[in-house]
This record gives sequence, structure tokens and C-alpha cells, in this order.
Amino acid sequence: MTKARASKEKFIANTFFIKLLLIYLGTAVMSVLVLAIIMYYWFGNKSTEDILSMNRLNLSSVQAKGNSAISNAEQIAYQIFKHSEYQGLMRDEKPSVPDLLNTSKFIDTILLTNEEVASIYIIKNKQMMMEKTGRGIVEKESTLLELAESMGNLTPVVRSVSYITGESAHVISVMFKDEETGAVLVTLDSEQVKKEVFNQDEKNTAAAAIFDSKGQILLSSNEEPGYLDLYHNAYEQLNQNEPLSGSGSKRVKDEQGLIANYIVYENPNWTVLSLIRENDIIREQSTAMNTIIVVISAILVLLLFISIIVSKRYYLPMTVIFSQIVRSARKTGVPESKEAINLKVIVNSTKSLFERMNQLEHQEEKSIFAMQSRYIHTLLQHSDELNEGEIREQLLELKVVSNLHHPYVILVIRINDYASFNEQNTKVSASLKLNSLGNLTLEMLGCDTNSTYLVVDDEHLVFLLQVDEQDERFKPAGLDQILLQLRDTSQSIWNIGFTVGVSDKEEHYKNITSSYKQAYEATNYRLYYGKETVLYTSAVFIESDNMDEAIRKVEKQLMKDVKQLAKSEFDEHVKEYLELLCALPYRTTVKLHAQMIHLLFLIFEDVIFQQSAKPEYDYPSIYDRVQTMESLADLSKWYEEVYELISGEIIAINNSGTSDIVRKIVELTAENYANSGISANGLADELQITPQYFSKVIKEALGMSFPDYINNLRLTKARELLISHPDMGVKQIYESIGYNNAAYFTALFKKTYGVTPTQFRKTVNELD
Repeated sequence: MTKARASKEKFIANTFFIKLLLIYLGTAVMSVLVLAIIMYYWFGNKSTEDILSMNRLNLSSVQAKGNSAISNAEQIAYQIFKHSEYQGLMRDEKPSVPDLLNTSKFIDTILLTNEEVASIYIIKNKQMMMEKTGRGIVEKESTLLELAESMGNLTPVVRSVSYITGESAHVISVMFKDEETGAVLVTLDSEQVKKEVFNQDEKNTAAAAIFDSKGQILLSSNEEPGYLDLYHNAYEQLNQNEPLSGSGSKRVKDEQGLIANYIVYENPNWTVLSLIRENDIIREQSTAMNTIIVVISAILVLLLFISIIVSKRYYLPMTVIFSQIVRSARKTGVPESKEAINLKVIVNSTKSLFERMNQLEHQEEKSIFAMQSRYIHTLLQHSDELNEGEIREQLLELKVVSNLHHPYVILVIRINDYASFNEQNTKVSASLKLNSLGNLTLEMLGCDTNSTYLVVDDEHLVFLLQVDEQDERFKPAGLDQILLQLRDTSQSIWNIGFTVGVSDKEEHYKNITSSYKQAYEATNYRLYYGKETVLYTSAVFIESDNMDEAIRKVEKQLMKDVKQLAKSEFDEHVKEYLELLCALPYRTTVKLHAQMIHLLFLIFEDVIFQQSAKPEYDYPSIYDRVQTMESLADLSKWYEEVYELISGEIIAINNSGTSDIVRKIVELTAENYANSGISANGLADELQITPQYFSKVIKEALGMSFPDYINNLRLTKARELLISHPDMGVKQIYESIGYNNAAYFTALFKKTYGVTPTQFRKTVNELD
């Protein structure tokens, strides 16, 4: 074959590539055009009526939420009206004290559990009998009585009120009244209602206003005067000729080019109105078109790139054949025989076939490995629910083991300092390192196909090792030596330290789950024996004698040391406490440490007088953190940090000027908090100071009022009893701390801690 012939063949190959590229590029362009037409049909042809229809869907949601808020206020008024103690108040000329107290507590519970309710008033015989407010609203009694006379039954009225601070606010009032039994007036905070009705906590805030049958605005997303004037003007224009009905839209005569979009409802008789600028509609249509252009352009570029890649994929094998022919022609300078050319084609085809077979074989191995991993994972969780014979059959079929003549052990390798390891590695690099560690482990153990491993998560690996009882490698001394050598290698290559847990030898494969749990539990005992050790199940599980008395004695000493600021004694007792608990099972140790640290934090809360506990001081959070501790040094350091935190606050309190009075208040409150009759006036008399000075001292020192402080103290005691006395019922607990109303206690507890007492106890029990 001459050089000219070789050049011609090369030209043919290049021409083939160009044709392929043009074919795929043409297909790509056609696909983009079709997609553009579809997208324009769906999004581009977005008419003004479509946009207004979408807006009316939002108006429907606004009406539903507004109606729900007003209906809730009406329901509250009706519930109070029908309450038995309220009926007693209205019926008796001189109301009894129990009826007054019970009605007051019932209303307090409503205020606690309904954020949108600002105040509740009870009126009898044109006189104010009870006034409850949760927002600091100040209103004249005469104004309220006049309002009660003029208001219709269950007819919402919008009005302006003042706060104690002097600021004004809009409220919505709803009344349920009866000429014979008096009236209940419920006032809603418009700001709270607006957040719910107009989604003001979210990005897509609904802009609208709700008008009642008289044309007054009940709710508006924006209460600025200019904004409200626009809505009133639009409403008047819409109702100029005849009352509105149904839904629709109409242009408003003004300079801003507004379109009024509205829906009229019959029950209740409301009109929900939204104003939209024509420019905003045009902008939204333009945005849709711009989006189509950007998406189409991106798809076109992507398809062009794919066309080039696909064309080259088919082009490259041809260039290989032609380049070999060209190189051969250049070397010999003479034409090759037809047989020689056919031979080269066969050789190249055979080579490609073998490469493809190797690729398929590799894919098959990956598939088998994935099936092995899934089945081992199932055995680790549920082997006790499966049949022994089926397990053995599956292990052989999936080539997890080659025979079943030997017993097995479960070996768990658990990463030390996992938080640091997780920060320093991505998910991919962590997986790569753990798989490399698994392969290296099997290699150093000299295991053949009778063993395998599984990376369960980013923290630990599990090995199923078949062991020959005569093999020195799998006896404790030999296994320790190999695994410690593996640890040194792992530290030097990947900077990974680990603790190893080894289960007892087992012959029945139904027991894989229990063996795995034993081996994993053994790694927890690194807290006692140190990290980077090999821990055997039979050696670490402890069944200790009862040491409750000694432990309780040290716990009391620790509490006393903190209160007396005895640092050296505290350090000694922490050391003694750690040693005592090391003689107990791991789970018991974690629970006792969590309870002890939680009790210390309760001292801290008493000292700084927090109204509610911080999340990191809650028992579940403390329990979780103790579980992450990997050594006694870590635990000891945490005890020291807690001591420093509490002692610093105690010293600061002692240095303050009012510390003596505050200390006496705290002591008296701590002694009498279980008395439901404890009050600020009573304590002020006992301390021989005026109630005004008492309130001032409490506010300055504690940062809260006395009722808030006594509630905080009682709830702290309740939380402590829920943890330490699982046999006490919730009723026993709230009665023992000075409450006598279950609903009030539950509502206050949930508002402070985010869960009910029963839910809190359930969480603690699940952790234990």
C-alpha cells in the first residue's frame, strides 16, 4: 500500500467523523427546537388572566386562614361562656373564691396555649369582673364597657389599643354575650394573626386585605396608612354601582396602573382583595420567557458537547485501525497483501473482545461484592429471625465463605476520635480509607476466602472471620500482636487509630446478630481500658456487686464541693467517682455520669436564675455527649469545665451588692416552693421590706419577675423528679411542687421545654 493510499484512508476516517458529528448535532438541534416549542406552550404563553387566577388561589388561602383565626376566637369565647365556674360567677350575686380562681386558671391556660390571643375580659351587669392580658395591653374600663354595649354577638370588630410602653397596635375583638349571664370579650393580636394568615414568616408573603360586610378592613398584610388608603379606594370603586359577588378583577382608576383582584364570600360575608401592578405582570411574563431562553441555551450547549463525545467514541476505534495501516505502510513502503490486512483486523477485533470480557468480569465481581455486603448487613441486624440452613446455603452461594467446617468470630474495628476523622475526610475519602483498612486487615490476618468484611458506616467495620482453633493467629496473644501491628501501620499510612472488639467463638450462624452486638459493645469499654486496644467480650462484660451506697455518698460530696467552691476536694471526688463507676457495666456508667452532670447543671441554673434550660443542659443532650466520650480523661475534663462554669457564677453573685437579700429570697423560695400559696407579698413581709423593693431586687438580680422565678424553680424540680423518680406519677409530681391544675402545669412545662412532661419522661426512658 502506498503513502498516497494511506493518506486517502485517513481522509475517509476523518470524513466519517465529520458525518457522525453532523448527524448528532442535527439531532440535538431538532430536539432543542421541539423542547423550546413545548416550554413556550407551557410557560411562555402566560396570560394576564393566568397570573390573576394564580393570585386568586392565594386569596382563597388567605380567606381560609383568616376565617380559621376568627372562628378560633369565637370558639374560645363560647368555651369560657359555657364553663361551669363561669356560669357560677354569672349566677351568684357574690361570686365564690373557688369559682374566681378556677375561671382565672382556665383563662390563663387559654392565654398560654394560644399565642394570637392578646386579652380576655369578663363583664357582668355592665361592670368589669375579670381582666386577663398576655401582651401588656392597657385599656380603660369605660371604653371596654361601651364597646361591649355596642358590639354584636360574635361579630369581629377592629380597633386600636395601646401597650404599657405607649406603642399602639391593632386588635380584633370578638364577643359572646347574653343579657342575663354577662359577656366574654376575646381580643386577638393582629400581628400574630397576620403572620399566620399572610405567611409573613416565609418568603412568599401574600399581599392582600380582608373586608367585612360593613367595608372595614379586618386584616391587611400591610397596615401603613398609604397602603390602607389604596385598598379602601379600590374597594369603593368596585362597589360603586352595585355590590360585588363571585370573583374577578377590575382596573382601578389611579396613577399606578393597579388591577384589583377579588373574591367575595357569603359565609362569612367577606371580600378578600389584592392589588397588582400591571408592570409586575409584564415583568413576570418576561421572567418566564428569559427562563425559557436560558434553559434552551444550556440544553443546546450540553447536547453539542454530548454530540462531540459520542462522535469521537465511534470515531476512535476506526482511527486506531487506519493509523496502524498508515504506520505499516510507512515502514515498508510497499503494499500489504489482502490476507495481512484481514489478519490485522482479526487481531484488533480479538483484542477489543478480550478487553470487553475483562470489563464485564470486573462488573460481575462488583455486583457479587454488593450482594455479599447487603446479605451480611441483613445478618448483622436480623440473623436470629432466619433459618440456620438457609443462612449457610446463602453464605456458600454468595462466596462469603468457601466451607463451613470451622467456628467464626465477629471482629469490630471502631475508629477513635470519630468527630475529628469525620471533619478531616469527605464521605468518599472516608469510604476509601475504611475499605483499604478492611483489605489490609484481611491481608495481615492471612485470611483466605473463608473471611470477609463490611463497612457498616463511617465509624466502624465488621469482619466475619472463620477461625481454626489450632491456628495460633486467632488465639488472644497472636491476634493482639497482629492487630496492634495493624494499628501502627494504619496510623502511619492513613492517620487512623481504632479500638477492636472481638466476640466469643460461635458455631451457629443464627447468632451472628448477637455476636456483632457483643463485639460492638466491647468497643465501648475503651472508656475504661483506653483507646487503641483489643477488647474481648468475655473479658470486659462486668457483673458487679451492689455499690449504690458508696456511689450515692460520692455524688452528695460532689454537689457539696461545687456549692462550697472546694476545688481540690471536687477533683479528688471526681477521681473516686470515675474509679467506682469503672466497676459497673458500661450502660449503667453512662447513665450515672449523665445524671450526675445533669444535677450539677441544675445547680448552675439555680445560680444564674435562667427562665428556661439551655438545650445543652437537657438530660438527653448530656446523655448523648457522655456516650461519645472515649476515655476517662475526656470525662474528667468535662467535670472540670462544669465546675469552672458554676463556680464563676457563684463568685459573681457573692460579689454583688444585693447578694444577702437575694440569697435569703432564694433560700425562702427553695424551702417553700411546694406551697401553692407562696407569694411575693408574703416573702416581702417575712424579710421586712416593701413589696415594691422586693420586686425591684428580684428583677435586677434574677432578670425576671417573682412569678416567673417560682415557676422556673418548680419546673426545674419537676424535670429532676421526672428523671430520678420514674415511679412517681405526673399528678404526684406537680402537686408536690405547688401546682394543683394539670392542664396549667402541662401547658407551662411544654412552653418552657418544648415537650409535655409525659413526652419528656418517655425520652429519658428510651435513652436509659
